[in-house]
Amino acid sequence: MDVDEVGPDRNRMHDLVKLTWDEAGGSDVTDDEIAAAGPYSIAQVREHLRSMDDDLYDVTDDDGTLRVTSVR
Repeated sequence: MDVDEVGPDRNRMHDLVKLTWDEAGGSDVTDDEIAAAGPYSIAQVREHLRSMDDDLYDVTDDDGTLRVTSVR
C-alpha cells in the first residue's frame, strides 16, 4: 500500500523530524529538509508540523517554508 493512501504515521513522522533536527545539531530545519530525509511528501510534512505546532515543535512560517525552531 502506498504511503499517500494511508497517510503518515504520527510517531514515524515525529521520529523523522527529530532525526533531522538532531542531524542539524539542534538548529533550525525546514520542511524541505525533513521531506528530503524521509518517505513523506512536503505536503505531508507541512500538515504534520502545523498540527503539532506548540505541542511537539515550535514552527515558524518563513514566506511559505515552515521552519522548525525547537523540538520537544
